[in-house]
Formats: sequence, C-alpha cells, structure tokens
Amino acid sequence: MKYCIIIGTKKGGTSSLYEYLRQHPSIVGGFKKEPNFFGNIKNWEKGIEWYDEQFVGYNEKVHKYKIDATTDYTQDGFWNVTGNMKESGLGFKFIYILRDPFQKIESQTHQFLADRDTIRPIYECLDTRIIESTKYHKQLMKYLEFFPKDQFLLVDFSRMKNDIEEVMREVTEFLELERFQYDTSYLHNEKKSAIGQSFRIYRFIREILRKFRITPLIPQVAKDKLRLLFGKYGGKRIQKEDYQLTLEQKKYLKEELLPDVVALEKKFGFNTSDWEIHSV
Repeated sequence: MKYCIIIGTKKGGTSSLYEYLRQHPSIVGGFKKEPNFFGNIKNWEKGIEWYDEQFVGYNEKVHKYKIDATTDYTQDGFWNVTGNMKESGLGFKFIYILRDPFQKIESQTHQFLADRDTIRPIYECLDTRIIESTKYHKQLMKYLEFFPKDQFLLVDFSRMKNDIEEVMREVTEFLELERFQYDTSYLHNEKKSAIGQSFRIYRFIREILRKFRITPLIPQVAKDKLRLLFGKYGGKRIQKEDYQLTLEQKKYLKEELLPDVVALEKKFGFNTSDWEIHSV
C-alpha cells in the first residue's frame, strides 16, 4: 500500500485532481480531502491507525493507493510535516501543482477573505503566509531532505485547464497504475463557489455532516453547488480590488519571489516562462 499525497498548492486545482483520481478503481479517498495527519500535532499523536481509518471504503485487495490532498503540507507553520512523513515509514508518491505566483496569491487571498473573518483586503497588506507558500522551491527542499526527487511529479496549473487529459495520463503513469478514462468535465471548487463558504449556515451544515461522517458520501459536485447556492443568497461580497494585486505589489513580489522561481527551474527543470512574474 502506498499513499498518493497531493501537497499543494492551495488554489492550484488540488480539489479537481483529488476528485478525478478518486475515480480510479485502484485509489481510495478519505473522509476528508485534507486530513492533515502529518502537520497537525493532535492528529499525529493519534497514530497511523487513526490516519488509515480516515480512508473509508479501503479494500486491500482492490486499492493500491490512499490519496491525501492536504495543501497545508506546503504551508509554513505546520509542525514537522516532512519529518513525520519520514518517521511514519509509509510509502509515498508526491504530486505538487504549481501555479503562477501572482494568480495563486490573488486566488488564495480571495478564498481567505470569503472563509475567514480576520483577513484584510490585499491593498492594505500582503499576507506573508501566502507569499511563503508560493516559494515552491523552498517548500520542495523540505521534502528532498528525506525523499528522492523521483518520488515527485510537478504539474503546471495552466495544464489542468488546457490539457487535462494529458495531465491525467502523466499522473496515472507516475503512480504506475493501469490507464483509466477519467471524467474531467467538471472543475471543482472554483473561485465563485468560495463565497458560499463565508455563509455561516453553510459552515454549520458542513460541521454536522463531518461529525456524522456523511461527507464522503456526498459528491464534490453537490458540495460545490451547495456553496454556490449559499453564495447567491448570503455571504460576503468581495470586490476585485480586495484581492487583486497592484502593479507596485507585483514589482515588490517579483524581487521577493524571482530567486525561488529561478532555483525551481534549475533544480527541477520546471518551465515557468509563461508566468507573469517574468514580464512585470
């Protein structure tokens, strides 16, 4: 048994990839898309047996992978993630979706504004947590302390929209699974559905469903539609200027992020030529 870990990036299409891969007969998903076993000290102390219990429906005769898509695994501030993974002794394959840094910062800011009550608009301040999570080379080097580079597949976010069939073929080959015809017709957890997450009734219903372990039984499409419905009748109204970067902010971020981008290209051969950071 191996574990397919989608380590990020937040707002990089991880929900879609997770839902697509769950369709494969050799892969089983979990009670939650993001169990955060390795980064949450309380969860870690519950032990590997607790972690394995999160993968409802697992059948050792059928499934070759359990899939965990905890994007906090590439966020600073979470406790000893890679060290815990190594200590667990489990077998891993890692997938990391990388998105144009400016796009990721704007999209994640939008999500934070929708889902949290203490986040300030982007024109007032830049969130250092988001910026640090956008240093993809830095995040990957934490993993390379313990795991070889051939256990990682890096995916360009733009290809998730423009070349998804080829992406899924590459992912399937990376996991050494039989070819499978995935239904990729639906893009999960789009920005417009985030507004519904800010609606308190939605949050309340979500917690009830999780408490009674009903969440895995509900298709992601239905969850997205529920968020859209709540977003239509309630929740925050977020303006573009609340999450879109100004030109001056982009210039500042270029100085902050470009060294990491260059290191990413050099170490992993990942092509970033289409990223806006090169043209500001």
